[in-house]
Amino acid sequence: MRKPIIAAIISLPSQEPEYLSYFFSAYDYVERFASTESGRRVLRLAPRLAAADADEAVGLLKREADFNQEVFFGLMANGDLAETMLKKTAGKIIHAVQVLYFL
Repeated sequence: MRKPIIAAIISLPSQEPEYLSYFFSAYDYVERFASTESGRRVLRLAPRLAAADADEAVGLLKREADFNQEVFFGLMANGDLAETMLKKTAGKIIHAVQVLYFL
């Protein structure tokens, strides 16, 4: 039986720095995300989400998702950018699957 992901990550021996660095790079991702316009919007939204009831929270998240969807599809109109993004995303997914497969 396979371990839950968190338990597997915590129990990784220090001899496997590739796995550890992959998961610890999440901090770098969050830091970079927080420096983007979308990240700043989410951070500004966090206090309102914390104070909102379920319906209000869903409404706030829906508006943010709609905004991000419009921005995303606007960027995808640029074919070169879309191809580059697709290749990077596919590479990240393949890497994540490889890491999780060997846990």
